[in-house]
Amino acid sequence: FRSLGPLRHAQIPSDLCCVVGINFTMRRHRNARLIPLLIAACLFGSALVALPAARAENLSIEEIAEEAALKEEAGDFKDADEPDYHPESEEGSGEDAPIEPIDEKDVVVLTQDTFRDTIKKHQYALVEFYAPWCGHCQALAPEWAKAATALKASNPDILVAKVDATEQPDLGREFAVEGYPTIKWFVDGEALEYGGGRVEKEIVKWVKKKTGPPAPTIETVAELDALKASNGPLVVGYFAKLEGKGHEAFEGAARGADDVEFVQTTSSAVAKAAGLDKEGVVLLRTFEGEAESFTYNGAADDKEALKSWVKAEKVPPYVEFTEENQEAIFGSGIPLNIIVVAKPADMKKGSPVTKALRAAHAVAKGQAIFVLCDREGDAAEPIVEFFDIAKDAELPKVVAFHMTTTRKYFMPEGAVDEESLAAFAKGVVDGTVEAFFKSEAVPSGDDAKDGGVAVVVGKNFEEIVMDSKRDVLLEAYAPWCGHCKQLAPTWKKLAKRFKDIDSVVVAKIDATANEHAALAVEGFPTILLFPAGSKDKKPIQYSGDRSLKGLSEFIKKEAKVSFTLKQKAEELAEEEKADEAEAAKAAE
Repeated sequence: FRSLGPLRHAQIPSDLCCVVGINFTMRRHRNARLIPLLIAACLFGSALVALPAARAENLSIEEIAEEAALKEEAGDFKDADEPDYHPESEEGSGEDAPIEPIDEKDVVVLTQDTFRDTIKKHQYALVEFYAPWCGHCQALAPEWAKAATALKASNPDILVAKVDATEQPDLGREFAVEGYPTIKWFVDGEALEYGGGRVEKEIVKWVKKKTGPPAPTIETVAELDALKASNGPLVVGYFAKLEGKGHEAFEGAARGADDVEFVQTTSSAVAKAAGLDKEGVVLLRTFEGEAESFTYNGAADDKEALKSWVKAEKVPPYVEFTEENQEAIFGSGIPLNIIVVAKPADMKKGSPVTKALRAAHAVAKGQAIFVLCDREGDAAEPIVEFFDIAKDAELPKVVAFHMTTTRKYFMPEGAVDEESLAAFAKGVVDGTVEAFFKSEAVPSGDDAKDGGVAVVVGKNFEEIVMDSKRDVLLEAYAPWCGHCKQLAPTWKKLAKRFKDIDSVVVAKIDATANEHAALAVEGFPTILLFPAGSKDKKPIQYSGDRSLKGLSEFIKKEAKVSFTLKQKAEELAEEEKADEAEAAKAAE
């Protein structure tokens, strides 16, 4: 799922990625023959949460799948409450639709032997690293072929190629291919990141911008009308002469904007048709069937100011959450999403909810993407699952998610109107609205410790982990994680070893049920040391072997408060030897 467009580079929790990917797959391919495959995909999808840690430990696919099976056994999977599906009710009686042949005559197949020589012959090359079994690669294939033909027609020196990374693993490793498809852009043999879309039009548009003038010149109103017909954001620059500091700033801004089309003109008639009566820049877009235009009023020679203005104005007041719009949402360059989950009636133009969205957009323009999600629509399930919105929840429900910090926000219950939504949006942007973090109830009595290990939840995280007088070693675990279960006996021995050292705390937190701003978990188990003193700095992550000896030495090395273990060296060595023997037996 990492290969799904802009989400490939977005910092989005793996559980949301799994839910979104599987949900969209189910709705795209409603065929009875796919049901066993999708069941397997759901099982394997849960294992994606543990993939970063698995990579760090060089775990095999079998080991990852074993952890997923443990999660299944523990009953940690949720049913998606999908309606019963009967393939015979679909047009065509559920049979597979015939597959149209793909004309790949202009796509060059590269191998380890041909790669370098072929790339050297072309100034520009766009290369897809794919896997034959990858569904996203298969979906990309016809678009890739059409883009190859279109680009070859416009510039024969542009190479469009593909590499089967499963057959050419050395090339995959050389170009850091971690997911499929991975697309690389080569200029004079140097590999660069590709930042375009996954359909023919977007691929061609991105490549042409990289290889030609960043802002093509148009001379007629007819050319302008043809560009406006695409309904995408269009930036028009009007200059008496295509020179000077203002023109340089315009071209600089155009060169860095992959998702917005820029054009320039010296024609007063074209400028008038775009809404300009003097030299300047205007952004045109269509929203809810109506043409909109926005004139740039900043310094003409300030490239960064112009770029910021385009970034803010290119986004409409709100975007409906659909599969087709995911790139507009996740690839906008704006990491904060404010989402309104609403009833179908609220989705209509001019409804109180859409008016509220327009008002909120006005106060947070360029700082947040506003998303409108139909609770009864096909695409709603990922949002509902991720934010745990109850079926009987009062709608509209307003939530927010920051893709960089991965923090969630919930608007208090009550009326969603222009004033309240604008205030919530402003508060999330300026930091006055507190992020939401999950937490179990604070344990008390005998439950406060488990075999000497301090039990941390979201609500007592500050009290225990952020205590400035103590060095706290925290294990973030998942109840279904097999490696966490294997670590548990050693973790209790570690707590026992340091029980008389008041400045050291050995703790654990169920990271599937508890969250905190200072807790960043990429896989299970994640072991973090929060040193005594200022807790503003990032915790130190432990990446050594999970033995009693290794963990003890880590604490001794990184702890800020000095201490002396009271046990004799012989006793410590004996404990470590016994721990190693138990670990070896468990591994067998």
